[in-house]
Amino acid sequence: MKIRARLYIATILTIGATCLAYGVGAWNCADPLHYAAQLLTALIASGLKVKLPGILSTMSVSYVFVVLSMMEFSYPETIVVACLAIKAVKADGKLQILQ
Repeated sequence: MKIRARLYIATILTIGATCLAYGVGAWNCADPLHYAAQLLTALIASGLKVKLPGILSTMSVSYVFVVLSMMEFSYPETIVVACLAIKAVKADGKLQILQ
């Protein structure tokens, strides 16, 4: 992988870790049961991919649940759902986040 690509990925991961740390620091969950159900659904959906017509790549179904959590929950709760929904498991069971 080229150095520019590695630098870009490192920058994005650093920004994401900073947002996660900021969000978890202000954690407050008003409805834990609803949140747990949405989080579990997003985790299950993160393993599913959908092929969109006219596009060569796939999109994760968990995207829908991250957008829904932005409408229903606070910033810290949404950040945790988004970070935990970055699961990409191949058929052989290995975790593959970067493709």
